[in-house]
Amino acid sequence: MRGVIPLDVVSASLDGILKHVILENPSLSEPQIVNEYIGRIQRHNNKYLIWISGVGYHHLRIRAKVVHQKPYALFGSSSEPCKKSRVELGDILFVAKYYDSGRFGMVDQMRVSFLQAKLSKATNNWKISAHQQEFSFIPSKYPFHFGKSWDPQRRIRRITSKSKWLFTYLLMSTSSSYIPNLTASPELVELWRQKPCKDYTIPENFFVPVFYSKTPTFSGFVWYNGFVGGSYALWLYKFLRKNGIGGYIINNGLTSNSELKDLVNTIYRFTDLQPDPPGEFEEYSGEGTFGVIEFTFTPVEERELRRLE
Repeated sequence: MRGVIPLDVVSASLDGILKHVILENPSLSEPQIVNEYIGRIQRHNNKYLIWISGVGYHHLRIRAKVVHQKPYALFGSSSEPCKKSRVELGDILFVAKYYDSGRFGMVDQMRVSFLQAKLSKATNNWKISAHQQEFSFIPSKYPFHFGKSWDPQRRIRRITSKSKWLFTYLLMSTSSSYIPNLTASPELVELWRQKPCKDYTIPENFFVPVFYSKTPTFSGFVWYNGFVGGSYALWLYKFLRKNGIGGYIINNGLTSNSELKDLVNTIYRFTDLQPDPPGEFEEYSGEGTFGVIEFTFTPVEERELRRLE
């Protein structure tokens, strides 16, 4: 069929855009990389006819937005991870939506993941703060709230999810072009725990099996039949495919995590991806860059398939 692009090609393309940003501008900081990356995605062709193995033909639309205020989760004194009063939710919120082929306009599945960007500049390792990892690894342990204008009571929120990829570390490097963009789950990062509330150092050489595999762009690690880390392109593919990784908000057309849904809706309003953005972040938004990248998959109807053949 003319013009059909496999999902792995889309994943590799998005990975390639990020790698070009890093190699062309090695002096950029993490927020600058995020800003430029999302800017290039916005300027890219973001409508595709794709084929997904086991699922079929879909239209894919990619929507991206960046804001220059970063939302923070705030903690009470009795629930601070490593005695820190706040933590970033991430640098980029990734969202995958699949629409139902039988019910027009109904979302069949929706998943999300918060990516935290980490950059290595000729240091051969990545640093992760202890309180970030504490929150990302067991978020349900730390109730939090946003700015006071959300409501006078500062409603307490708690993130609960069975997913090991609700939070993702995006590991980038300026060291060499042969080092691909990488991802690590909080579960994988726990390998480098030394003692409670001590920052983590992830050595670059841990990923040597990925660097020197036959297909480094699509290589990773599996523990107990579960993907725990590897190349960014592989992470994208596993996140974007139907029934993939990430925190489930909607599954089989039903809301499966109302707390997470409310959190994501709040972020959508804040980034102006939904109308009437409220002021819930006005007091506790720090300087920085925060982005949302949304992938929407819509099944191709039979009559359209016949026309395209």
